Amino acid sequence: MVTTLQEADQVIRPLGQEEFSILRARGAVLLTANSLEESSSPLSTAIRGRAVELHSSRCGSFERALKILRENPDIAQKMADKLITHQFPLDNIKDAFSTAADSKNSIKVIIKTDTPTYETPPKSLY
Repeated sequence: MVTTLQEADQVIRPLGQEEFSILRARGAVLLTANSLEESSSPLSTAIRGRAVELHSSRCGSFERALKILRENPDIAQKMADKLITHQFPLDNIKDAFSTAADSKNSIKVIIKTDTPTYETPPKSLY
């Protein structure tokens, strides 16, 4: 529970650009009611007036993740085998989203597009 939006930032990413958070995955940051009354920022106004919710994925550096996966192909393959539970062509995107919404029966759902795939990511990504 936090009393300001700045405190929420500190909970989500307390060490600036470091990929560390005291917020666990799927955790919640609760703002006290009076904390929003003190601020007139557009964000606090939206939270207070329209019941807007903020969600954070807590994702780290995409470039760093690609580099780690490229350097560890065995781990990358094991992750793909265990995490990707379904694949759909783009034409079946409704089914893909429906399947992804059912977290009891899916982990990661991939939507295949006509975009070319790469054995390794383009150099511009790492």
